[in-house]
Amino acid sequence: MLVILVVTLSRRLRSITNFFLANLAVADLCVGVFCVMQNLTIYLIER
Repeated sequence: MLVILVVTLSRRLRSITNFFLANLAVADLCVGVFCVMQNLTIYLIER
């Protein structure tokens, strides 16, 4: 979340490479929210 925030707010850090890194951070965040949390709730509900 911090990488996304810094790249979007800082004008000096707006480059193609940093946008790519921010995109990877968004993908990691989505995996964490949608995949890990879903599996965690499945394992907790079964017990």
